[in-house]
Amino acid sequence: MPHDLTWIDRLRIERAVWTLDQRLYDLPRKARIARRRELRENLLIAAQDVGVTAALRNLGDSRQLAAEYLAAQFGDGARPSWYAAAAFLLTGQLVFT
Repeated sequence: MPHDLTWIDRLRIERAVWTLDQRLYDLPRKARIARRRELRENLLIAAQDVGVTAALRNLGDSRQLAAEYLAAQFGDGARPSWYAAAAFLLTGQLVFT
């Protein structure tokens, strides 16, 4: 039986999508947008099938899901980091000075 989605249900889905998107800022922009669209589409379809509460519960923890996306993109090793880039830039500037 298809479930009708109210605007509150859509807001709950958007909150889940936004939460995951905030954790995926290390991904390249296009990849992050693709993951966001994919998640939104899958949650909307699942919400119509089983309801929003069950769809969000079946999604699982957003931290674990984001960690799996990042591991799939970069592997389990070291990842690019803004802090490391800033430290390298400042250290390089200090050496050149």
